[in-house]
Amino acid sequence: MENYKTEIVKIHPENSYLKIYVNLGENMDILRDFIESLSSVNHANITKNMAGTRESLTVYPMKTYSIEEVQLDVDKNLFNYFLNK
Repeated sequence: MENYKTEIVKIHPENSYLKIYVNLGENMDILRDFIESLSSVNHANITKNMAGTRESLTVYPMKTYSIEEVQLDVDKNLFNYFLNK
């Protein structure tokens, strides 16, 4: 079973963002702070699904990074984050 999944959401080419879905039980405040510490990330929000039962992270890139670069950076760092847990 995977610990997380990332997905690029492109509503507008210049307003793309990254969604991070994690398994239940993860402290989302700690994970958000970790993701926001990455140089490619401008900001991350904790978001709930429509039913309000599951949380995910919505990640916005720094202007100097493409959304694909952010996804690679996040995936690499999340892999290490969960490996060291």
